[in-house]
Amino acid sequence: MLSLRAPLFSVSLAFALGCVVGLAGWIAFGTALILMGILGLLWLILASYEKASLATFYGYVASAGLVHTLLVGSIIPADDLRRLPEDKTLTTTQWRGVIVEEPTTQLSLSATRRSFDHTSFTLQVESWRPTAGRLFSAPVDEPWQPAQGNVRCTLLGPAQEILCGDRIEFAAPLSPIPSPLCPGELDYRAYEAAQGIYYETTVSALNWQRIETGNGHWWQDLSFRARDWAYARLQIGLEDDPRMADFLAGMLIGYRQDIPADIEQDFRRTGTLHVFAVSGQNIAEMVVVAIILLQLCGLVRWRWAWTLAPIVLLYCLLTGSPSSAVRATVMALAVLAAWRMGRPLNALGCWSLAFLAMLVWNPAMVLDPGAQLSFGVVLGLILIAPPLARFLIRPFRPDSFLPEALLTSAQKREEHFWWWVMGLLSTSIAATLISEPITAIDFHQITPISILANLVVVPTAGLITMVGTLSVAVSLVATPLAILLNNANWLFARLLIMFVGFLAHQPGASINVPDIRSLSSPPSSFIVAPLQDSSCLLVRTSKQVWLFNTGRENITRTATSQMLQFYGINRLDGLVLTQMSGPDNSGAEVIARDFHPRHLVVPVLHTRSPLEKVLPEIAGSAGGNLESWQRGQGFNLASDVRVEVLHPAADSSETRAEDRALVLLFYAGDQTLLWAGRIDAQTQSDLFALYPDLHADVLVMGVDSPPNEEWLKSLRMRHWLQLPPREKQLNLTGSPSVSDGAYQVWPLNQTGAVDIHFWPAYGGQPSSIVLRPWLMLPVQSN
Repeated sequence: MLSLRAPLFSVSLAFALGCVVGLAGWIAFGTALILMGILGLLWLILASYEKASLATFYGYVASAGLVHTLLVGSIIPADDLRRLPEDKTLTTTQWRGVIVEEPTTQLSLSATRRSFDHTSFTLQVESWRPTAGRLFSAPVDEPWQPAQGNVRCTLLGPAQEILCGDRIEFAAPLSPIPSPLCPGELDYRAYEAAQGIYYETTVSALNWQRIETGNGHWWQDLSFRARDWAYARLQIGLEDDPRMADFLAGMLIGYRQDIPADIEQDFRRTGTLHVFAVSGQNIAEMVVVAIILLQLCGLVRWRWAWTLAPIVLLYCLLTGSPSSAVRATVMALAVLAAWRMGRPLNALGCWSLAFLAMLVWNPAMVLDPGAQLSFGVVLGLILIAPPLARFLIRPFRPDSFLPEALLTSAQKREEHFWWWVMGLLSTSIAATLISEPITAIDFHQITPISILANLVVVPTAGLITMVGTLSVAVSLVATPLAILLNNANWLFARLLIMFVGFLAHQPGASINVPDIRSLSSPPSSFIVAPLQDSSCLLVRTSKQVWLFNTGRENITRTATSQMLQFYGINRLDGLVLTQMSGPDNSGAEVIARDFHPRHLVVPVLHTRSPLEKVLPEIAGSAGGNLESWQRGQGFNLASDVRVEVLHPAADSSETRAEDRALVLLFYAGDQTLLWAGRIDAQTQSDLFALYPDLHADVLVMGVDSPPNEEWLKSLRMRHWLQLPPREKQLNLTGSPSVSDGAYQVWPLNQTGAVDIHFWPAYGGQPSSIVLRPWLMLPVQSN
């Protein structure tokens, strides 16, 4: 029923339900409009029947959310990028627009690789024109045509001094944002679509120019400049420790770009990553600091609300105005408005108003995990924490028949202490009860340690936020005091990192839970997943899980680790580095530290790869010893799964690192899978000579070098899973053509990860192989 204290609560939930149905696309717009009209008419007719009228009212609100969502999604202007002709995919098409996001630059460590530097930003397109194939520097007579939409841009080449608000012109093709290639990988297509971004492009250093500086979206430009200013204030006195300064900036203003990856991972594993998201806690602590300053200045209390409102807006500006800060700002302004007007402060009503306002502004927000956590946790703190705190405090309260006036000072202090402890514990439990189901569904992970961790992290983060806010404020008038406050924060942050790092690696601190979709893939199964410049193989049996290759370090964090979480894997039985190169296994340390493989395996032949120098450290992270595999060895991974090593031998004469990699033959019953990696034609010929009767039902091999046709024919394979070629630039993809053969070709950069099941003969039925791609079935077959 409608709550007299928070009538918007049930209304906002009904509206959110309609938004979810609309985003699912189950009902057409015309049908939804008719449904809304029918429910509105029933509501009027049944006005005299309280329960029936209330039910139809909720139905009407839900249908209104449904219609609103469908209407927002269906309104696509004629000059929207999605409606432009196919000329937008040509490399010579020219575009104009303004940068609406702070550009981020990634620099190569080596001066010889400056061509791999790139800068990323979001561009709001304003106009475009076809050029009939003319180069960017050639004169073009075609007039500019209107266009609108946002594009995720990557500018290649040395770092450029470009800022938010700059207007640029470039020539490049637009391509849809790709779908994730691996299970569990973040769906950037859906994430960007929620931000109104449907296309991406890569611009070479010679195909762009700046046509105007800093006259674009002044609000975003001002916001990012304010955040950079606050970032500089927080670094005063910490110039010798930029790592810690970046950590503090992440906590205070949400500047997470430069937070060390290992620290971020520890906070993620303890369920305390929320301290880096600017939320209601940050704004509440900032308001407390502002109230203290206002009280010291002697400002009349009834004016505080008017004074605090612009301070809240300024803080939102300093953080770069992320969506979480905007949500918290809306709630804070609602509280301040109620306070100023003398209305009762109702937290649930303010939550409902902010939730409903955000849904009206962007219905897709309801499916955003960040928004779900933000609104869900706050709702849990409002509805669950207070009664839980009253329940937990009962054993520690004084006798209820004893008047409060008769309590001694010590008894009052003790009661206040237990109220504070139980209040903190109840908020931690309430936040965990709400956040754990969301993180389990969206991120395939739960963190039981978060209840304990938040007891220390939340008050410490609050202290750091308050000290940091004071530091930024006083830096305007007293730099030495700002240095003192920043160094105090350095100590608090250091202690916090040590505490979280200790908890993060305790047994059971975080538990990966399988996605419901993974239940359709029972063991034994082989999952071949493409990674940037590499690929990996996950072998799941009824008792063991083995991972072959990890990919680059950054890809390991965003793809390989997420895939293991998708299948609910918490510990690996074995990690095999089939090739000692950065693109294939520079993320080995990440996997070893987080998944503690019982066996760490490398090829018997050594290379000059820098990866080999850190193998002892990686083995230490795994808690085991290094093992080397060589030709002639075989290992049982399960009762029905065996692997044999075909290459290399201890006396092999290969010189290329790729040809020193492991070539493995897996047996699943009477069927086989051959992992050949990226070996060249000569190594293929050597294998053909050594194993003339070798047969593989499934071949996993790259196409960087031309395959040995004689060897391919001798394998009598039924499926060839092609590893994508190494990308020479960020925007080059594709698979070379293959010769005719009686096999199915699976280009992994098109099909995504492939889940392979070998089914044995049963009940008179012959053995079979079932391959299920993550994205799409292959379009090529031979």
